[in-house]
Amino acid sequence: MPHSWTVYQWAPTRRFKSFAGVILFVVLILLAELNVFYLKALLWIPPEHPLVITRLLLLFLFALPSAREYYEYYSNPRCKRMGAHCWLLIATLLTELLIVVKFARGEFTEPTPRFAIVFWSAVAALLGAFSLWQFVIMPRLQSTPPLAPHSKKTE
Repeated sequence: MPHSWTVYQWAPTRRFKSFAGVILFVVLILLAELNVFYLKALLWIPPEHPLVITRLLLLFLFALPSAREYYEYYSNPRCKRMGAHCWLLIATLLTELLIVVKFARGEFTEPTPRFAIVFWSAVAALLGAFSLWQFVIMPRLQSTPPLAPHSKKTE
């Protein structure tokens, strides 16, 4: 049993920076997962190949300190920069994305299905609407005092 635990409180709805930080974190995780499948398909590497398994293992090991550094940057107002592990992981994911974009040219000839476009557009619209409601409209509603009803002065 460890002597102490580090408590992580992401609190994504506390302020807009927190919300955007969690969304970026989720997007990076999804990008890492998507890169695996695209790289396997585009470079014709079978899923059981040692290169794929090694890449996943290394990405996992690099993501551990990176997530901690990202959390520190995201949650600590005194922290002004992300750490080296975080930048390196982001650079790795973006480099993989560039490889996917380069080798995907001409590979996928069918257009994106309409339901996928509608679904992701709806997700983006809902995230935008939630952000607007949570960080613009609600604070204004809470900061304005409620209107007092007119009352007659009785003596």
